[in-house]
Parts: sequence; structure tokens; C-alpha cells
Amino acid sequence: MKLSKNWWLIFLFLLSILALLPASPILEHTPPRDSGIFLYVGSRLLKGDLLYKNVWDDKPPMIFLINALGLWMSGGSLWGVWIIEVIGILAAVWMAFSILKKSFGDTAAVLGIVAGLAILLITLHGGNYTEEYAIPFQFACLFFFIRSEDKGRFWAAFACGIAVGILFFLRQNLVSIGVAIGLYLILHALISRSWLPIRQLVFIGLGATAISAVFLLYLASEGILSEFWDAAFVFSLQYSNLGLLERIKSVADTLRFLSQIPLLLITLPVWLLALFLLLRHGTGTIIKILRNRWTGWGLLAGGILLLAAGSGSSILPEASHGMGLLEEAAFIFGALLTILAILQLLGVILRSVSASLEKITYHLSPASTTIIAVVVLWYPVEMFMVNLSGRSYLHYYMAIFAICTMLYAFLADELKKLLFFWKSARTDILLVLGWSISIVLTLIYNPINTMRVMYASEGDNQIWKTVRYILANTQPDDKVIIWGAEPVINFLSNRSSPLRYPYLYPFYTINYKVKALSAEVLADIQTKKPVLIIYTGDTPFVNITADNTCKVPKSPPQAGMDNVMQAICSDYYYAGEIENTGWKIYRIDQ
Repeated sequence: MKLSKNWWLIFLFLLSILALLPASPILEHTPPRDSGIFLYVGSRLLKGDLLYKNVWDDKPPMIFLINALGLWMSGGSLWGVWIIEVIGILAAVWMAFSILKKSFGDTAAVLGIVAGLAILLITLHGGNYTEEYAIPFQFACLFFFIRSEDKGRFWAAFACGIAVGILFFLRQNLVSIGVAIGLYLILHALISRSWLPIRQLVFIGLGATAISAVFLLYLASEGILSEFWDAAFVFSLQYSNLGLLERIKSVADTLRFLSQIPLLLITLPVWLLALFLLLRHGTGTIIKILRNRWTGWGLLAGGILLLAAGSGSSILPEASHGMGLLEEAAFIFGALLTILAILQLLGVILRSVSASLEKITYHLSPASTTIIAVVVLWYPVEMFMVNLSGRSYLHYYMAIFAICTMLYAFLADELKKLLFFWKSARTDILLVLGWSISIVLTLIYNPINTMRVMYASEGDNQIWKTVRYILANTQPDDKVIIWGAEPVINFLSNRSSPLRYPYLYPFYTINYKVKALSAEVLADIQTKKPVLIIYTGDTPFVNITADNTCKVPKSPPQAGMDNVMQAICSDYYYAGEIENTGWKIYRIDQ
């Protein structure tokens, strides 16, 4: 008996809810650090505070608006945010199934989505991350892009652009799907010598511009456009301005994550297989590209631009650092593209490989060619974007959920062509069940430990010990500073910080405006007089002992913090530690 589309969707929807269950308030008693920041900022927005001006973070506004909406829906509880997460993933699964079943068939689509949900579960890490909310918009890009491939459906290309724009305002490096689609359309235009793909690209750009204008008008109407630029671009660029060793460590972290998670690791050889089969399918196309002189001129233009970008830091008079890692990479890739361009224009490449290419034949189905081409372009772009900040965290890899889903569906479709016993509907059902069970067993014994220690009871959690202390020793209108990076404590205790900054990383970021920030913090502490300052580590701080001897850090990472530290020394006294946490409590001396 062949299962209908509706039964497959019901099965996938149930798996989706199970995958998100660990992030629900039933199990997730303590939101993780990033989620705590988003929840705290969202709660402040509901109280009338302005983003960036009254409460600060370096992310674009979309994630905070989502959290504010979720908290508003549920009266301040975590359930509203979790419901939005569920709706987003269910929408993504529906779009994924709609896309993949046309390209690879129902069973391959289901197998791919099951693998994607397993990767989601592993990387979820408590949920409520920008990468998680990006998933439905990534699939929306694909969903509308595929429809725009039909002649005359430029409204779908416009909708695809809207989805790309929303991804940008979730987090800037989440637009890799838009980059991949743009590259595909440019290549398609070169190969087909048609303006239709360029028109699609223009409408995608118009959609992205339209939704960006909506966000920018919102920010301008609130009077926070300059603050948005400073936080989301100026600070973010300084924060991600790491050295060579940090970037090497990020690559090492990526390899470590991939080696620990087989489902992620397998995607690399599958991507290589997809690339290989796509090249075999398009041998005639490759020959056309090599014969087209516009290819050479395009490569030459790209090479010159990269060479200029790479050498600019050394040539410009105001540059004093020489080449950084990104500049070196741009220079090297620019040189390679320039050499390839010259060889292509001289016809050397065509003469070398055309005879071999003409002997190769392989045909992908017309329905799957577009998807495979996009995912082949998307995979390396996304992996680059994941590591763009130079830091590598597990939840970053939620961004490749859609890629993994499509690669596994592609793999299942190729295997179905080869396996003689995979012919009946009963075999489809057995394979889906077997695949699902094997993934569950893998997760149970996975060293990542999906159900993590943070799902322990509230009584054993240092966050909740701190929350209980604050509730017992302050009044609802009192201000509390959590000196470190745990604003989730402010959120759970419903005590606002007098500072604009929920965490203190901006004060220890090289080349950022630390002196101005320190003057602002000093004024806030002296005028708003927070009742408690709880030091959770992460950043340097004063050390006030039981006899009220105060030691200021000898070498603050940034100049300008001395006055803040001295003010805390003079106005606060040591009041003990949060039980079994090492977090120190300082109370105002009134």
C-alpha cells in the first residue's frame, strides 16, 4: 500500500514536534545564553524600551521582534516563543516536502527531511537562535525561486527576494541561499545566452530591497537607524576582526564538529558526489562555458576586483597593518582567477579538456537539476558564512539544515536507482522506519549528548539559584546588573538592568568606542543606582573582599574602565556568593 502525501506529512510533522520538544519549556528550564539575550531584549521592547538605544545587542532587529511577539502571545512565558519555533519548522518541513518530492519522489524527500530533523535536534542547543528561525525562510527562498523558473512568474522571484531580505535582518551571514541562487542565475544566463535569468535576479533584488526598506523605515521612525548601523555593522566587524590563529582554530572547531556528528560529516562526500554527477550531466554545458569569451572576461573582472581588495590594505596611505587573513585570501583567489581568465581567453583550457569532456555522458532528471545545481553552489558558500565570524558554535550548523535535507534526499534518490530491491511501496515504508530508528539509536549514543546537563532540575542550576536570590533580596522595581554575559537572569527574575548593554563584551572589544561606553555606564550606575551587581565571570571586574578591600584589575583590556571600577569600589560592598557557583554578590552601600 502506497502512503499518500498527507500521511507522509503527518509523520514528518510529528517528528518535527519531537525534535523541538527538548527546547520546549517542559524540558528547557533555563534558556541558553544567546536565547536569554534575545528574550531579555524582547521583554524590554514590550516595556516600551527602544532597541539599540535603550537595550543593546549587535544582531539585526528580526530576532528581537520574534521574541517580543512570542512573549506577548503567552503573557511573558516561554511558551509563545516555542510555539513560533514549532510553526516555523512545520512550515519549513511542508515547503521542503513540496520541493523535494517533485525532484526526487516522496520517499527520498521523507528520508532527506528525517535526516535534516536529526541534525536540527543535535544542533538545537536549547533553541530560539537566529539560525533556527532562518530555516523556514531558506526554504521559502527555494520554494518561490523554483516557481519563478516558470516563465512569467516574476512575482515568485520577488517573494524569493523578500525571504532573502528577512534572512539578512535575522543575521547578515544567513543570506548564503540568496548568494547561491544569484550565482546559479548568472551562470544560467551565460550558458543559455538568455536575459530571463537576469530578469529573475532583478526581481529577487527588488524583493530584497522592498523588505529592507520596510525594516529601515521602521528603524528610522523609531529614531534608531544610526544605532542599528553602529551595533549591527561597526561593532560586529570589530568583534569578528580576529587574527590568523583564531581563524585556524575556527576551522579546527568545524572539523571537530563534523567528526563528532556523522550525519553532518556524510554531507561532504554527498556534496562531492552531487558536484561530480552535475558536471557529468552538464558536459555539453561546460564546453559551452569554456567557449564563451564572456566567461573569460567575467573571470578577469572578478580576479582584478579581488586583487584590488586584497592589496588595498597595503596600498592605501591610512593602512598601517598590512594584509590581514581576508585580504591575503582575496589576493590569492584574485591571482588564481586572473590566471584562469587569461588561459580561458587564449583557449588553452578548452583545447586541454574538450576531448575528454565529450566522452562523458550522464543525465539527471530535469526536475532535480535545478535543486542539485543550487545546493552544489550553496554548500561551500554556507560553510564559509558559518565560519565568517571566526568563531564556531554548534548552533551555527542549524544554518545547513536545508542543505543537508536536500543532499540526503538526492543521495536516497541515487541509491534507489541502484538498489534492485527498492521497488515497492512496502520497501519505502520499511526504509523510512529503519532510517528513523537508526538515527534515534545514533542520537542516544552520540557523544554530543543531545539531552545535555542543562535539562537538569531547576534546583541544581546556577542560573536559578541566582534568580531565587534576586527575588528574595530585591523589590520588583529594583535594578540589577549581571556583570558578565547572563542577561537571562534579568529576564527570569523580571529585574531590568540600568545599563543599555545586557552583556559586557563591547567594553572589551579592540578599536570599539570604549571610552564613550564607559562614561555612559558610569553615569547609569551613579544615577540609577542598581541594588545588586552580580559578577558571573567572563570579563574582568573588581574584587571586593569581606573586609571591603577593593582591588581594581591591574590591566583592563581597554582604557576608560578605571572610573567605572573605582565607582563600584566606593559604592558597593561584598555580600557573599551565590551558593556553589562562585558568582560574587555586590550590594549598594546605602
